[in-house]
Amino acid sequence: AIVTGENLAQVASQTLENLYAIDAATEIPILRPLIGFDKDETVELARKLGTYEISVRIDPGCSARDVCWGKPPKPVTKAKLEKVLMLEETIRAERLVEKALDTLEELRG
Repeated sequence: AIVTGENLAQVASQTLENLYAIDAATEIPILRPLIGFDKDETVELARKLGTYEISVRIDPGCSARDVCWGKPPKPVTKAKLEKVLMLEETIRAERLVEKALDTLEELRG
């Protein structure tokens, strides 16, 4: 399973429609234990777990004003599953997953 720190409606892209599209396009279960938390609760928990600093890091080569890898300037709020699947093929999602796994940081607490 994949465990995320997503909150419902915390950011524009975390809508029910988008979460559904992600779940439908993913072959393994996605667990969202923080789905009902508000921003303050999430930040407090991240600080306790020692993950807050990682979560606010700016990607190498990006300034705060840049559009960084994986962060569109205008996120979609009502993703369509068909489009998600098509875009996954276009961007070679498997390669992105491999890159993410190569930079994986395991945290134990």
